[in-house]
Amino acid sequence: MRNGFRNQMHIWLSAAIAFCSFRAGAADLFDMNVPTRAQGMGGLYSVFPENSQVVMVNPALLGFVSGINWEVVGLSAAVNGVDAVNDFKDLGNLEGVGAFNSLYGKNLWLGANGRTSLALPYFGIAAFQDVKGSFSLENPAFPSLNLNYTYDSGFNGGFAVPITENSAVGVTVKYIDRQSAEGAVALGTVVTGDTDALLESVRRRGTAYGVDLGWAAQTKGAMNSKFSLVWKDVGNTSFLRVGDAPLSSPIYNNLIAGVGTEFTSGLLDFRVGGELRHMMNDEVSFGQKVHLGTEISLPLIDLRAGINQGYMTYGFGMDFLIMQLDFAQYFQELGAYPGQTPENRVQVELRMNLSLDTKLSFDFKDGKRRRLKQRR
Repeated sequence: MRNGFRNQMHIWLSAAIAFCSFRAGAADLFDMNVPTRAQGMGGLYSVFPENSQVVMVNPALLGFVSGINWEVVGLSAAVNGVDAVNDFKDLGNLEGVGAFNSLYGKNLWLGANGRTSLALPYFGIAAFQDVKGSFSLENPAFPSLNLNYTYDSGFNGGFAVPITENSAVGVTVKYIDRQSAEGAVALGTVVTGDTDALLESVRRRGTAYGVDLGWAAQTKGAMNSKFSLVWKDVGNTSFLRVGDAPLSSPIYNNLIAGVGTEFTSGLLDFRVGGELRHMMNDEVSFGQKVHLGTEISLPLIDLRAGINQGYMTYGFGMDFLIMQLDFAQYFQELGAYPGQTPENRVQVELRMNLSLDTKLSFDFKDGKRRRLKQRR
């Protein structure tokens, strides 16, 4: 019984490590801090961000912010479907290498994000923790456990400078502390309890400073249009070694262009837009770069849909004054092109927002505080 308990503890330790991971592979594109609202809109986030989150999206949008916008806390969790949870729900009761046979070829992906952010006219700051992870077993002839993971924590600070009344440029400087693992270990190492060797074989660590540059413009009228161009991680964000651990992989630069239109009429807001990500990466197929999304906002509820890497996405949001709940269902392409290896994912998020207008009065906007308030 003692050995069985010990084996279970080591297995759950490995699962906890995997919780902080992301599936390795060039096609599973890594985009940090993508909120649940955006996932429901086909991944579109560069033209319709939350007021408080613009410093993490495109610093130039700070030029269009009015009032004080504080996301006190935002917490999200994601998993690659109910079936994956059911496949791995008995993980803690498994003993011995042979007990894992039913899990070969299956993957458990998990993600989580926590953040707080503040946006003022022309200035914004944010702090975040972002986790991506997968747990998978491969090669039954020589069983191995994939423990790749990425856990980021850091800070953003940015500002915008107006060019004209309806356009601005911006800069964000960010600090990132990354813990990650890239590789696989023998399943026997996990089952026999050699956790020190397990951790040392996959652990990576690094800290980095990065820069994002942005431009944004808008038109005003019965229908408001926005244009966004942001270059994230200019020149690649490379990590400095911490201790004796191997270096974490760099965050490669990502050029994003977006356009969107918003129509407001009484109690109804309608938004539609699209964006291209990873525009300078020739290894990413065009279909994986495309994100299209739409949102209908009513008092207390938002309905969302979109296309992410060629797959339909759906989502909704509910507003309870200063609290918001968002849900999204989407597919992430793990292969080299759309349609090859889609993975179904669901994400849920709970946020607390405080917003003050220019007169320092609470601004609830009839349950529709999500739209980017324009400077008048």
